Amino acid sequence: LWLYLPKTVVASVLEQEQLEAILLKLGFILAGIFLAESAVSLFRVMNFAYFSIFRLELVRKLLVKTLTIDYMVAENPKFQQLFGRASDTCGSGESSPITKLSQSTVQLLQNVLGYVLFGTVISFLNPWIVVVLTVTPVLHYYLMRRYNHYEYANRENWTPIDRNIKY
Repeated sequence: LWLYLPKTVVASVLEQEQLEAILLKLGFILAGIFLAESAVSLFRVMNFAYFSIFRLELVRKLLVKTLTIDYMVAENPKFQQLFGRASDTCGSGESSPITKLSQSTVQLLQNVLGYVLFGTVISFLNPWIVVVLTVTPVLHYYLMRRYNHYEYANRENWTPIDRNIKY
């Protein structure tokens, strides 16, 4: 929506519209921007709250499991390794996987909405641009995935220098 603001002002001034009409248009655009940013902020807060509740429930289950487990099992190195991994996953902070999951969910939603808005603006110029911008990344992902599978399947054929370079 920030893209429409200067365009609207310039178009309105060139058309010699009344000041009230220009201010009304700008008001609608700014209200739309405010609503969109408020919706993103609200979604971010709600997402963080739901993931915090989810994380606390996982931590509670983890602690109940460790407090009710048999001593022999608790001393097992395999159990201690699994418990360490589980507590790292459920941990708090910016580097925990659950926090990263909630942040990536918000970023994914923002990217999808941005792509839809950007595609809408560009489709007025030429709809084929949107098709090309959609097909190109999908094709790139598919080709890179195939290449990585091929390289993984043929990793025995690497020379020692290739192993050192690609490692």
